[in-house]
Amino acid sequence: MRLPFFWFKARHRRSAQLPGEGASGRRHRTLRSVILAVAAGTFAGVLDLPPAQADAVAIEAVPQDSGARLVMTWPTPVGFEATAAGGRLQLRFERPIDADFDPLRRLSRWIGVATLAGDGRSVTFPLAAGVSVIGHTDGNKVIVDLFEKQAQPRAAAATPPAVDQPASVAAVPASGQAPAVRVRAADHAGYSRVVFDWPDEVGYRIEQHEGGAALVFDRVARIDPSALNKRRLKLVHGLGVNVEGGQTSARLQLAPGAEVAVSRVGTKVVVDVRPAPKPATPQPAVAAPLDAPPTPPAATKPTTAASKPAGKHNPELRFAWEHGAAAALVRRGQTAWLIFDQPMPTDLDPSHFSADAGIDRVDHAAATVLRLRLRSDRVPLLRSDQGAWILDFAAVALAPAQPIPVAVAHDEKHRARLTFDASEAAAPLAVTDEETGRTLIVVPVRTPGAGVAEEKVMPELRVLATSQGIAIEPGTDSLRVRQSEHGIELTSPNGLQLSAQPPATEVAAAADGDKRPYWLEPRTPIDEPTQSTRERRRQLERATAEAAGPAREQARLDLAAFFLSEGLAAEAYGTLALVTEARPAATSDVDIRLMHGAAAILLGRTDEAEMDLAGAAVAATEDGRLWRTIADASAGRLESADAIERIEPALSLIEAYPKPLRFAAARPLAETALDQGRLEAAEKLIGVLDEAASTVHEQAWLPYLKGKLAARQDRPADALQLLARAANSPSRGAAMRAQHALTRLRFERGDIDAAAAAKELQAVRANWRGDRFELQILRELAQLQFAAGSYAAGLRTLKEAALYLADLPEAHGINREISEAFQSLFLSERAASVPPLMAVALFSDFRELVPSGPAGHQLAERLADRLTELDLLPEAVSVLEIQLNEAPEGVERARLGLKLATTQELNGNAAAALATLQRSASATLPAGLMRQRKRVEAEALIALGRDGDALALLGNDPDVEADRMRADILRRKADWSGTAASLERLVAPPAVTADLSADRSAMLLELAATMALSDNREAMAGLREEHSEVLAATPAAGAFALITGENAPPAMDAASLDAYVQEALAIRPLLSAKP
Repeated sequence: MRLPFFWFKARHRRSAQLPGEGASGRRHRTLRSVILAVAAGTFAGVLDLPPAQADAVAIEAVPQDSGARLVMTWPTPVGFEATAAGGRLQLRFERPIDADFDPLRRLSRWIGVATLAGDGRSVTFPLAAGVSVIGHTDGNKVIVDLFEKQAQPRAAAATPPAVDQPASVAAVPASGQAPAVRVRAADHAGYSRVVFDWPDEVGYRIEQHEGGAALVFDRVARIDPSALNKRRLKLVHGLGVNVEGGQTSARLQLAPGAEVAVSRVGTKVVVDVRPAPKPATPQPAVAAPLDAPPTPPAATKPTTAASKPAGKHNPELRFAWEHGAAAALVRRGQTAWLIFDQPMPTDLDPSHFSADAGIDRVDHAAATVLRLRLRSDRVPLLRSDQGAWILDFAAVALAPAQPIPVAVAHDEKHRARLTFDASEAAAPLAVTDEETGRTLIVVPVRTPGAGVAEEKVMPELRVLATSQGIAIEPGTDSLRVRQSEHGIELTSPNGLQLSAQPPATEVAAAADGDKRPYWLEPRTPIDEPTQSTRERRRQLERATAEAAGPAREQARLDLAAFFLSEGLAAEAYGTLALVTEARPAATSDVDIRLMHGAAAILLGRTDEAEMDLAGAAVAATEDGRLWRTIADASAGRLESADAIERIEPALSLIEAYPKPLRFAAARPLAETALDQGRLEAAEKLIGVLDEAASTVHEQAWLPYLKGKLAARQDRPADALQLLARAANSPSRGAAMRAQHALTRLRFERGDIDAAAAAKELQAVRANWRGDRFELQILRELAQLQFAAGSYAAGLRTLKEAALYLADLPEAHGINREISEAFQSLFLSERAASVPPLMAVALFSDFRELVPSGPAGHQLAERLADRLTELDLLPEAVSVLEIQLNEAPEGVERARLGLKLATTQELNGNAAAALATLQRSASATLPAGLMRQRKRVEAEALIALGRDGDALALLGNDPDVEADRMRADILRRKADWSGTAASLERLVAPPAVTADLSADRSAMLLELAATMALSDNREAMAGLREEHSEVLAATPAAGAFALITGENAPPAMDAASLDAYVQEALAIRPLLSAKP
């Protein structure tokens, strides 16, 4: 029975409060609770009795090596809060507690004697220093874990504490502070299903563990597992719930060997559990025959081999063959397939991948087939290095570096085929995707980075997006995959049914090209021409119920046509599903495909509609082409001028439709015409909508569309007025789009700044989720946040889009946008507008966005250089240390180590500089880099007073900087001959006036003084002869003559000469400029 809308609204309002509780009721109940609490607390304190209606709670204490667990078993589930501050732990419950706390004496190392508050709802314990607390629930149990901070689990420390809250507590919110998530479960034919019904979309990941699986949601919620635990399913034997670190984990206990598949349906997260596959003789896994059938894969078995850590966090695995290999990497949900066209005798050790993936090897005689079971939100990446393939993991997926062109071609008989331009493609292989139970045909490719950039959905197949290679999911047994001269071809005996426009000859061959759609030509006669819509519906429903055999299908089609003509897309969709379920061959009927495609479009399922409307038979009808145009408009694919021209012929067809359908068909076309600047077509379509709008919600769209038209026609005053009116309309879809358009217009006019515009778009986003409109909002919001200087907020906005909307075709490239936006904050002109300390915070908080390899090092070094210029040396050191920790051994690590060591020396930490050079050393480095590292190491040794070690390190290095350091060391040792020898090399060859610098003049004076100290008069005479003429025109001439002149003092003892030299060297500051 379909209930009236007002009933739903009333029920929805009631569901937000307790039964019978209005606003006044809540106030009365609050007052009454206060009075009762005061009374209960007073008498309980005097008589030492438990509070009234307290729950009897069993207490259990479990000491552990580095912590302890406190378990409170309540009669029924209870909400609670745990806070730790000022050396005290307080547990606050929803209901009063009556318990014996004596068992907790075993935990005296961590907590003291319990104190029960007067209201019975709060228990306080003295808390030992250095102990942190994590609280969560498991059914009726409240569990509090006590950890010494050095032993605290990573999960608890991962979430930063909220403002004004103790940093060591992760508590389960009490009732009302977190959303309640309903759990539904049932057994179906061949599987068990558990549904988590969230109020809005939530992120999640699946974690496999012994005996079951855990579904980890990215936010806190109240999930009551009691209903499922009371009803034991065939394959799901229990549910436990744990809240920790801002996440909610739902742990499912499964039947032995059961397999889990998780999907999202709207805001619901659906878990399907299927039994373990029965052991049987392996059957060929290829649903679609290949020209060279592969060996059927046998049962998988875990394998072992060596891998190498790539850095502090990211493990990597290297695959190498003597003559190379072709590779493919395709991801489906939490499973990824890594396939090479060469067999690999070496086993693989999955232990290095425990954080990111488990690896199973599927036996294959001619290839290496690996199944990766992903355990985190990091994605697998495949890259090439000197002929070898390296597998590692990253936070975001990258588009293939060399996208493989995919095209549609036709043979002489107009039969369609799909071509992949990949000249280095290997032979196709087939694997079975256990997540979906479907066969995948995978084609490895030798060219590194060659993959399919975008997923393509077609009636007979699905081309999957890959980072390497080609992957196809066949939808028919007749599909053929074969290698060609230029790559791979997909064909079938009668040609593929593709969404591309068929050849003109094929269209002309269709027999019923002028036929109008079924909903305009009902087969069931109307009882009375004047009957109402309700009466007509009752007549058709009665006819459907009374019909039998083939007549029932006819009656159902008439009913579906009626529903569609009235704009009741869901009803039409469901009725057509009954038709195709009873007779599967009906899916090839043009009328049914056209109606089903139209209903799917109105329900927002444009990908499904594209499959319905593909093929020559549907495309041969005017209405088939119209609804394909509407599908493209609804999906945002009408961008080219040729495509926009398809709107004009649609007008005459739409005008013949019933009003409800006319409005639904014309609205996406009107929006597209406005977005593309086709104002004449948009004006006509708005006129059609104006005439067809009959409900309040339909009429709400008119001021929005008219407002956008006014803005396009440069009538801002009218546009602002119309859009403001539409933003307050009862239609949420129209209101949110109008507010979005209004914000954009006001920002473009300069009425509001970027920060204000971002705030308004955030309000729009909060009220609209889950489609390409939200993606558009998030992209624009991020740009506004960047413009307002809220760089971290902008990056988080783009990451949300990548996390929640990655499945949308329009989201292709979103990860690249995030990476480019992040790098622009450090490498582009925008970097100058980012405050230095904010740049450090961004670098630290968004480490996963720092690109790997030289690009990431360049970014870090650019930031460090900027910090060094501003004398923020500790921050510069921190940035470079992070980068060095993750750099693999080799030249790049050695160069980064040199940069860090130099910065550490500038920061006055020579010991740290030495340590950095040692841990970044490599046996084979370019000669220039080796010399630079040696000099920095020598400078560090000198700073630490280890002059002898520095001289030994410098050896006979003839470089200028080496001589400078040698001269400084030998001068401190009073080795005047050695100092003079180093300085002589620095000033040679004899200077000319044109290239005489202040530094060189000072160096000549130092050399003269050193020769004087060594009493080498012959050398001083030679120095005077070579350089006196050049120095004659400089302020240094007098000092030089004083030291090297023939009338120098005969007594050259150290004491007198020291004063003599100091007098000469005092002139050195005057040499900073040429005369």
